[in-house]
Formats: sequence, structure tokens, C-alpha cells
Amino acid sequence: MQTSLTPRGELISSFPSPLIIMLASERQKIVRESLNEALTEKERQVIKLTYWDGIGSIKEIAEIVGITPQAAKQCRYRAIKKLRNYLKLVNYELD
Repeated sequence: MQTSLTPRGELISSFPSPLIIMLASERQKIVRESLNEALTEKERQVIKLTYWDGIGSIKEIAEIVGITPQAAKQCRYRAIKKLRNYLKLVNYELD
């Protein structure tokens, strides 16, 4: 556990508080639900490859999904737009 002291000698932990962990967990749950509710299977796949698997190359995503790079780019754009609209619909505040 990494800790440090404030100028007054108070202990500070670098680990997130239980509240921060709970909020992050709730946010992940809402995003997962949004993926399932708002997107098609292909859109979910493109988003997961991009953000969960960290594949930044549209060409690589296109090859995995079996579509052209242009179609992958359009699919990702539409998916992000749909997610934003869905999250607004369910009154979830975006950063």
C-alpha cells in the first residue's frame, strides 16, 4: 500500500476510497447496460475492440469484424453517437 503524509502529518493513501470504487463500478454497469440496449452486435464488437481491448487501428478492427476500414470507422462513429444519446435518455451525466 502506498501512502504519504500531508504537511500536517496526516496519512494519505494512494488507493481509491470505497466510495470512488463504488461509483466507478456503477458507471461501468451503466455503460455495459447501454452497450446492450443501444447498440447492434457489430457496433458492440467495434466498441469493445476499441475501448476494452485497446485496438486503435481501424484496419485491424475491420479485419477482426469482417468489414471494410471505412465501414468500421462509420460503425464506431454511429455507436458512440447512439451511446451518448442513450445515456442522455436515461439521464446519465456525461463528463
